[in-house]
Order: sequence, then C-alpha cells, then structure tokens
Amino acid sequence: MGQFLCEREKYLAEEISRQVSEHYLYNLNYLTRNLLDKAKKYIHAKSERIMFVKGMLSLLEEPKPKQIANF
Repeated sequence: MGQFLCEREKYLAEEISRQVSEHYLYNLNYLTRNLLDKAKKYIHAKSERIMFVKGMLSLLEEPKPKQIANF
C-alpha cells in the first residue's frame, strides 16, 4: 500500500494501519494497487452491464403516446 494508498486512499491506509500495523503498509504496496485496479475494473464492468440491460429493456417497452396539452 505504501505511498500510493497514503496519498490517494487516505481513509483506507488509516484503517489498515489501525487494524493491522504500520510496517505492513509498505509490504502491501504492489499487491494493494493491483487489487484496487481490479476492483475498479469489476465495478466499471458491472455498471456497464447494468446500463446495457436497462437500455435493452427500454427498447422492448411500448412507446407511450405523447399527450398534447390543450390550453
């Protein structure tokens, strides 16, 4: 985690240092960066799938007739 987490993800670095220990932060630098990147890709892919499904569902719906307001 080291410098990367201490700079970018301060709340996460503080939580780990509180729960585990300070010297583990340096050793977890590359491992944690890779895990954060994988988590971001997973979340992005999930949200893309959800948007795709919602788009397909909206195409299957019958169009609603437009209502013209008579004043």
